[in-house]
Amino acid sequence: MPRLVIGGQVRHSAEEIAYLDGNPRPLIDLLRSGKPIDQHTREFLANVLEGKITKRRGPKAQTPSMREICKQSQIKEFWYPLCFELAKQEGETDAHRAACERVGSITKRSADQIDKIIYPRHKHR
Repeated sequence: MPRLVIGGQVRHSAEEIAYLDGNPRPLIDLLRSGKPIDQHTREFLANVLEGKITKRRGPKAQTPSMREICKQSQIKEFWYPLCFELAKQEGETDAHRAACERVGSITKRSADQIDKIIYPRHKHR
């Protein structure tokens, strides 16, 4: 089982990392394969069973589908600029908000959802 060695320290195998990321399948497949298991993996499994090692918590990042990416691109590149110009021509005091509401009614989304598509607020880690 290949291991990564960094600074003289042995790191987890790919199966162990997959388990920590919430996917136990590679580790289960290794156990059922009948292949010899090295001491580091035995220690890892013992720690898991004792509750010393748990899977990482928190939701997995949601990757938008290609269809959703295309819809958002259409909103950003076509609908929003068109509606924004219309709102300015109509003399709206808050052209951005008026454009978001108009795009929302066209695309069946809320104005807040349109605002987040136009001005995404990314969380910095």
